[in-house]
Amino acid sequence: MIDRILIIFALFLSYGCGSQNIIKDYSSTTDYSPYSEKYKVVAKNISIDSPVKIQPVLARNISEQIRFLVGPFMGMNGAIDVDSARITVKTSVQIRKFGVDMWRIIYDLEVDAVLPTNSELESIKVVFPSGGDNRHLSAFYRMVFDNNSFVPCFKATLTTVNRTNLWYYLRPNRANCTLNDSSHDDVKQPLSVMVNKLSIPPIQSTAPHYSSFWSDNVLKTTIVFGKDRAGAMLNSDEGNKAFKDFFFAINEKYGPPLHSSLEDGALPGANMPYYDAAYLTPSGKLELYAYLIDQIDDLEQDIYPVAFTDNARKSDFVSYNGHSGLGYYIERFIEILEVDAGIQQLYYLNGCTSYSYRNKDLFNKFKRINSHQDPEAFVDVIANTQSGYFADIPSVNVSLLTSLVSKNLDYKEILLRLPSNQRPVVLGEESSNY
Repeated sequence: MIDRILIIFALFLSYGCGSQNIIKDYSSTTDYSPYSEKYKVVAKNISIDSPVKIQPVLARNISEQIRFLVGPFMGMNGAIDVDSARITVKTSVQIRKFGVDMWRIIYDLEVDAVLPTNSELESIKVVFPSGGDNRHLSAFYRMVFDNNSFVPCFKATLTTVNRTNLWYYLRPNRANCTLNDSSHDDVKQPLSVMVNKLSIPPIQSTAPHYSSFWSDNVLKTTIVFGKDRAGAMLNSDEGNKAFKDFFFAINEKYGPPLHSSLEDGALPGANMPYYDAAYLTPSGKLELYAYLIDQIDDLEQDIYPVAFTDNARKSDFVSYNGHSGLGYYIERFIEILEVDAGIQQLYYLNGCTSYSYRNKDLFNKFKRINSHQDPEAFVDVIANTQSGYFADIPSVNVSLLTSLVSKNLDYKEILLRLPSNQRPVVLGEESSNY
């Protein structure tokens, strides 16, 4: 019997900003489908040219190749979990290319994805580089940028795009994009991938484990706020502002704290990057531990009165709000986390397209600590599939805390209280019946 549930509420990235009321109500948003559903993407007979065909080099090259699924799915308001890729190698033959001997390997691919609710999409056009090593990626990059006719294929201006983020901004399924033609076949590979909706229980039949969260009549929460710009000390930095505004928002929602580490009149901010407080709610006591970081590695440093990992592992609710860094910050956040056996946790990963980055590592961490039992029995994940905004960070955190205090909302109702531009999805919730 699992006697406690730790909810870890993580990672709300934001681009963009603007002054708004501290607490916002997103539940009235009806402009488009506000959350996402799960799909399986299938592609057959993909070709990759590789200097070697041994692990782990081939696996790394294939991973670099299939990252180019991310941009097209973002263009459809969806997301790809590259880390979930399941590869079946079918054949391999030796070829001569770029003046060197290589292997041409044919493989089939299955990978997890999400798309907006009630999406009718059945297939999507994508373009892969013909290989995932430096030689092929460089050739693909030069091909794209030496041809002005490919400008319509990008979400961003070309000044924003470089070799390291090309996969993120490329949209080969946009109107007037000609990347899917038959030119440059030695450098690129046009594909049509199939998308199949998964048959799983509807999210309105699943919910957080409220009875376990409140088994001791205390909801313990750890919330991390990342700065927009590392080293920023002024309130003009949106991350600093979100850190302080959340303090005002939680006080507005639940009244003055029962106790706090802040001295009378003191406010959290760049000069006071940690505080803790306790509040009385209708369901019991809410304990809060809040951290402001310049960069993700701060969470491992001895710079706070109480270590992040100490508070996170004992918390019921942990929130990380900051940049995703094209996945690096989310990967590091998961790496830094320490978890205990026998505890169920709910993570809210809300960085920029945080669904696409290293979710399997999080589940594997729970699998190892729990003697290789099914990790979905111990961890649920709520992840956004699109970007968010710094200005929403205080309200999003208060909204999810309020949902957990209510003890009566299913996952669908919880997601509908989040900003629709995030298009959140729940992972691992199949064991969390409601």
